[in-house]
Amino acid sequence: MVTVKTEVPSYVSRKPGKAIHEFYTTFDFPTRCDHTRLNAIPQKTGLLGSILNVNIKDRMTVAQGYSIETNDMNGKKI
Repeated sequence: MVTVKTEVPSYVSRKPGKAIHEFYTTFDFPTRCDHTRLNAIPQKTGLLGSILNVNIKDRMTVAQGYSIETNDMNGKKI
């Protein structure tokens, strides 16, 4: 909050009031970070490959998502 007061000479009987300006801050709109759980997907060799014992490989794919929400509200008027 910014308060603006006008300087007026002492001989002026009617003095103006004050103006109050309010602005957004990082406290009002914080940066938010979030993530998903790890999603593991195992990929195993098929039944025929394991019976014939031909080049058996077990693989796994793992994925995780992230979300970062930033703000641009610092200094903008309410």
